[in-house]
Order: sequence, then structure tokens, then C-alpha cells
Amino acid sequence: MIYKIGVLLLGLLAFSGVRAQELFVFTEPASNMAIHSIGLRVNNTLYHMEDGSYSYRLEPEIMVGASRKLMVHVAGYFSNMYPSSFQAEGGSIYAKYRFYAGDGIHRHFRLAAFAKAALVNQPPNLAGEGASERSDEIDLNGSNSGYLAGLVGTQLLHKLALSGSLAYTQRWDQGQTVHGLPGQSNEALNYTASAGWLLLPKHYRSYHQTNINLMCEWLASTALDKSVAFVDVAPAIQFIFNSISRLDLGYRAQLTGNMDRWSTHQVFLRLEYNFLNAYR
Repeated sequence: MIYKIGVLLLGLLAFSGVRAQELFVFTEPASNMAIHSIGLRVNNTLYHMEDGSYSYRLEPEIMVGASRKLMVHVAGYFSNMYPSSFQAEGGSIYAKYRFYAGDGIHRHFRLAAFAKAALVNQPPNLAGEGASERSDEIDLNGSNSGYLAGLVGTQLLHKLALSGSLAYTQRWDQGQTVHGLPGQSNEALNYTASAGWLLLPKHYRSYHQTNINLMCEWLASTALDKSVAFVDVAPAIQFIFNSISRLDLGYRAQLTGNMDRWSTHQVFLRLEYNFLNAYR
């Protein structure tokens, strides 16, 4: 009994309190979820398309804390973004391996490597109905097949968390490297910077206290085979309940850029629940 209580408390500590402000909304930090835990997410994105219409994407996701250093995500994608009817688009798998951890009092630093592969049934070049004819942006969250690989580092300084990542991204067409419409970009370097601030509670008394975190993230992409790029800003607010569930609400908009994209304005809502010590 004492062992089970200890495992539960360690899991709660891993999810909340010390690094709650590291649970970024639009990016993943270098830290991992608790070992032997399973998380369920429902991501909802409302897109303002370049032709003035609106599209919605649903992304159910399952996360597994495979070990102290490794976590895996599996996601599915459903939307009405390209055809006018709501339909399944495909899926993806994401893995992150934390290879460095430096701990201190109320602070730590993490480094991790990550990779993602996505297979979707959307045309690699054409957006279809209700969108522009093409997009140079490589979006592996339902819009394009492809893969990415990169590194992420996260620094916690008491109530402030800072994170940055760099990743190479490649577009696929049914598992093959594509060369789409003339002049279209198929390779990109993506980079992000994130900051999270633990607003409440001011002092911890219980793991049942609701955490409120304020986030601001910058997400950018530069094509490697074309002179186009963009930089987005994404402010968000996050609520963590009972140390095991969370609600994220964010808005993403383009700050600057010359890249052809299907959407430059998005509203994002995430619901998440974590089962600690779910398996041995």
C-alpha cells in the first residue's frame, strides 16, 4: 500500500507542481510524462482558411510513458478542411527520447531527441475545395504525409519555463519523397521558442489545487528548397485540474512570412486526461 501511494505521489509530482508550466500547448518540451502512465487527448483546431472559409480538425491522441526517458504518441486526424464533408485523414506516430537531465533546486534542464512520421490521404499538393491551390507549408498534423526529426531543450527556472526546438521536415507522397507542383517546397527547417509562466497557485498546499499557466510560443519554418518562410505567434492559457487533467486554449497567427499556406489563423482547444501508474 505504501509503495502504491509513493508511486502515485511521484507521478503527480512529475505531472504538476514543479514543471506544470512546461506542458506547452503548441509544442512538446524536452521533459517526459510519468513512467507507466497513459494520457488521452482530444485536440480541436478551427482554421480560418485563406479563401475566407472556416475548417475544423479533430485529433484524438494517446500518449504512453514507456520509460523515464521515452514517451510515444499515436494520433488520428479527421476534418472537413479539403473535401467539404467531415472525414478521416490519416494518422501519425511521435516519439521523444530524453537523453540529458540536469536537476537543481526549483530548476532543471532537459535535452531530448524527437521524431514523427505521418501518413494521410490528402493530396500532397492540392488543398481541394475551399482552399488555395497549394501550400508550401509541410503540416504533419493531418494535411501532409511526411516525417520530421529534431532536438528540443527545456529550462525550468522556478515558475518560468523556457523551451526551444529545431527539426528537419520532409514531405511524402504515399511513403515516397515528393517533388510536387513546380516550385513547391518539400523540405523545411522548423524551429520553435516557448515560454510558460505558472500564474496560480501562488503557494502549493495540495495536488488538488488548479494550476493556471500562461504561455506564449513562436513557431517558424524556413523552406530548404525555396526562398520562403514564416513566423507565427501563439499565446495560450492552460488549466490543470487535480494534477491529472488539463484544458488548453490557444490562438495561433502569422507574424510575418512569404510562404503560401492554407491557413494563417487558428483557434486551438485541447482536453487531456492522464492515468498514472496505468500499467507495469
